[in-house]
Amino acid sequence: MDLNLAGYHLTYDQEFSAGTAFNASPSGSVEFKTQFDWGGRFNPSNNEAQYYSDPSFGLNPFRVINGQLSIKAVNTPSGFNAQGQPFVSGLITTQETFSQHGGYFEIRAALPRGAGLWPAFWMLPTNGQDYPEIDILEDPNLGGNKQYFVHSTGSSGGGGGFVNAPVPLYGGKFHRYGVEWNDQTTTFYFDGVAISEESTPPDMANVSMYLLANLAIGGSGSWPGPASPSEMPVHYRIDYIRAFSKDSSVPGVAQQPISSPDGIDTTPSYSPPVMPVVTTGTGPQTLTLLVSEDYYVGDAKFTVSVDGVRQGGTFTCIAPKGQGLQQSFVFNGNWSSGTHTVSVKFLNDAYGGQSYLDRNLYVNGATIDGQAVPNSSLSELSPGAQSFTFTAP
Repeated sequence: MDLNLAGYHLTYDQEFSAGTAFNASPSGSVEFKTQFDWGGRFNPSNNEAQYYSDPSFGLNPFRVINGQLSIKAVNTPSGFNAQGQPFVSGLITTQETFSQHGGYFEIRAALPRGAGLWPAFWMLPTNGQDYPEIDILEDPNLGGNKQYFVHSTGSSGGGGGFVNAPVPLYGGKFHRYGVEWNDQTTTFYFDGVAISEESTPPDMANVSMYLLANLAIGGSGSWPGPASPSEMPVHYRIDYIRAFSKDSSVPGVAQQPISSPDGIDTTPSYSPPVMPVVTTGTGPQTLTLLVSEDYYVGDAKFTVSVDGVRQGGTFTCIAPKGQGLQQSFVFNGNWSSGTHTVSVKFLNDAYGGQSYLDRNLYVNGATIDGQAVPNSSLSELSPGAQSFTFTAP
């Protein structure tokens, strides 16, 4: 399922152009806080080995150049007070400048590769609690060159885990990591394509959350394991951070000038994606089905038969009904005059324990040679076949 921003508006945009400022407590033009909400500059419960510095300490891990932010991790210099931590790195948060309940949130970033490195992009609630938490991107460098970690967590549990990207994550290339969440579902995206969907933890309802991006370094006993001083320095590079909302009461912001470091036009598109038309068969007559789905951890698959004769192979619908989209499946054939029966067999129903976590298939209507077929709508909420008839000219 592709990301669809139709109906959304931009509510936060940081393109990291020249002049972006960082300090411990934002004021005026200083947009980012550089420490945790409790004032800490590392998280001892994670066995982290870095100290989060900022320009006020005389060791600046942040550099904005060529339309990107670089968060740099280094070995702790002699004489620098890192509270005993062997590495110095950077953290940015919007705790005091931006938060939002629900919507779509995205970072475009290039990740560092190496043992013990732990770049992340995540969300925490503004009420100062540890939960709920959304981990849009965590990369502990454990799952090969195509795996990273996503997670949504509430006080009573959550869901997620390692996901497989279709391409390597490293080598200096930028990729988009995003999450779309509401009170029912939390969907994670990689380069605009959904890769995981979970039930939203109940205690995320009505909670406003802010954004964090950081380059943590693992110590002994940490999730990624310890980093080696010989790996330093390393860089976590961020092209932009953006947020969107469908709620008209949430104020919008103007799109900042695009400053893509690799020259890619990253202007958001608010137009619905164009659904591909699938065509099969030969013959003078054309039967067209307009199909949509409820997406749940995968797209709906189905087969189509006319009078018991299979038309083509197995088809996959990628048009989410909830986004108002539908997809055309065109069957060319040579059917005799009279009435014929079309059977649509739904193959892969899935149920996530609640009604909104269910994969369903819908035929929204059909035409034969351009003429609407009466009573051709089907709602397939469980595996099996449903049918309608058409009259051939």
